Amino acid sequence: MKSIAALFLALTLATPAVAQDRILVDTSAGEQVDEALERVLGALRYVMRAIPQYELPEVLPNGDILIRRIPQEPEPEAEPEKKPAPEADHTQT
Repeated sequence: MKSIAALFLALTLATPAVAQDRILVDTSAGEQVDEALERVLGALRYVMRAIPQYELPEVLPNGDILIRRIPQEPEPEAEPEKKPAPEADHTQT
């Protein structure tokens, strides 16, 4: 849990340095706020994916309490670039 908190702190501390570079670019305050919010939401999504999720506890007949972990969904992979289909060979046999 400490590593997640440290990661979140590092991400939030790194954001102002990047934002300062973008101030030099001619952007409106609203666009800068939108970019900052997108970065914060991205960091929160990352933290939420790192926290394990659990099902409701189940009490077994012998009195044991079983709490199952919900399997994490794999990260969505980028689709590979589609290569053009090779030209058909129109030779007759």
